[in-house]
Amino acid sequence: TTDPAGRVGLINRSARSLLGIEDDDFSERSVEDLLGRDLVTTVKATLSEKSQTQLYDLDFNRPNSRPLSLNLFASNMKTDNGTGLLIILQDITEKKTIDKHLRRLDKLASIGTMAAGIAHEIRSPLTSISMDLDMLYDCASDKKKVQDTIVEVLTEIERIDNIVNNLLQFARPTVE
Repeated sequence: TTDPAGRVGLINRSARSLLGIEDDDFSERSVEDLLGRDLVTTVKATLSEKSQTQLYDLDFNRPNSRPLSLNLFASNMKTDNGTGLLIILQDITEKKTIDKHLRRLDKLASIGTMAAGIAHEIRSPLTSISMDLDMLYDCASDKKKVQDTIVEVLTEIERIDNIVNNLLQFARPTVE
């Protein structure tokens, strides 16, 4: 909680741990010192229009520590001296990490399913190529038939190349 001047009044043990604050390190500090001026400005601007706000998936960088992802709930809190803030923070860093891993696992499962389909799709043109080459061998004396068969073989090879290119495009890592 903050007082009307924006100084931290109370902060629980969990929030101190989350923000990397020593037991008495918060007294008389402004909430901007703890959470950052930009975040507090955003919260106050929203609260000036309505009595509460909720911000999701905030990236929060603590000094000398790994970045956090937070959900933040803030509400105006009336006191005898004016209006302060009640701020509730929820660390969702682990949840976001798990969600990222689940998306990767889903993608890998899709790749596995697609690989089975690709094996079938590759087998079909290869069978056709094999049969065409057998026919080419048998018809080597007929020049027109040989040319038609070669065109057919090249078309099937191009089909295989497109399938492989699509697989490579799908399997390429995405930048996040």
